[in-house]
Amino acid sequence: MSDRRLQLTAAADLDLDTIWRFVAHRSGSAAADRLEAALHRTMRRLAHSPGMGSLRTDLAAIPVRVFPHRPYVFVYRERRDGIDVVRVLHAARDVASLDLGAFTQPP
Repeated sequence: MSDRRLQLTAAADLDLDTIWRFVAHRSGSAAADRLEAALHRTMRRLAHSPGMGSLRTDLAAIPVRVFPHRPYVFVYRERRDGIDVVRVLHAARDVASLDLGAFTQPP
């Protein structure tokens, strides 16, 4: 991504790739491309307005924010100049059960 305000962890990048492959398998590559574009638009919006997500202090050592893009949720941390997207998960997943510690250490 060219926007310096938006950074993806390796796990978030893998999540997006997994989502694309799943949707492409079920609904075709055009549908996967449309979803991918919509997810990236939402991430850019979050990078410009990071306070949109719900603050969660119970998920990691430092606070993260969670923002829905049905049926997915973005887990991200705020930086002075933007956001780091930590994970992109299906909303049915139990976010609280994930180990986000490695992704949410202070920069």
